[in-house]
Amino acid sequence: MRLKALFALIALPFALHLFQLFFLHYDGKFATKIFSHGFEKTYSQEVSGLDFEKLDEILSQPFHQLGQGKQMIAFVSADDKYVIKFFNPSRPLKKNWYRSGKYWQRYSSFKWISREWFGKKQRLQKLFFRHKLAYELLKEETGLVFVHLCPSKRICHLISVTDKFGEEHRFCLAKTPFVLQKKAQLVSSYLHQLMQENQVTQAKQALARIEALFEKRLEVGITDRIQTMENNYGFVDGKPIQIDVGRIRYDPNLNLKEEKARILSNFHNWIGSNYDHLLANSEKGK
Repeated sequence: MRLKALFALIALPFALHLFQLFFLHYDGKFATKIFSHGFEKTYSQEVSGLDFEKLDEILSQPFHQLGQGKQMIAFVSADDKYVIKFFNPSRPLKKNWYRSGKYWQRYSSFKWISREWFGKKQRLQKLFFRHKLAYELLKEETGLVFVHLCPSKRICHLISVTDKFGEEHRFCLAKTPFVLQKKAQLVSSYLHQLMQENQVTQAKQALARIEALFEKRLEVGITDRIQTMENNYGFVDGKPIQIDVGRIRYDPNLNLKEEKARILSNFHNWIGSNYDHLLANSEKGK
């Protein structure tokens, strides 16, 4: 009898874990109920200076899926000018993970379970706070149009989105945290286009504007430990923006000289690897 009780005690948590992996955990397929998870006091953020002016017009059009990362899922507007992002409540599992012993081991580890289930609210709190910072301090430099990080009586819009499988979803944004951002042309694509059109001077100016963005970010005490140029930066009407702000860090005691040197060193290395002929001009900002 004691053995049965002991077995049940050991087996029950494992069975519950398997159940949530196969039936409850986010598998990467979009569903409105997953992202309409509301706002808890533990991670909600009051944002100052919100501009509701263009919201009705922008959200009246349909959106289709643009991409998905660990932190957010993104949909682009029909006019191709805006991107709406929803916060992933948990990181998507790898496709067909159950066929690999490596992922069985990873998803059953105490570290993964504690991070995904017990650290979920803390992760959302960090993401919400970083987007609040970006909107309040770097609105122009991030292309942010609106951030919905706490309940608002003025947000009751019904939105239509189409996922990557072509399935349409309609849902109310009242209980759905989201970020609305201008759609940017990725920096690599933008520079390649300028070079194809033999606009070398404009390409050099574009790189100088990116450096100015870094300097502006540092002026308000914000930096980004991961400087991924290919995916995290782009251009809107010739102006650079930081697309992904999910890893920015605010530090009022930031050593500006050291941090600027680190950022520009990484930036110049990236230019040297991809656009070596433009590097000399960019290094003027050192």
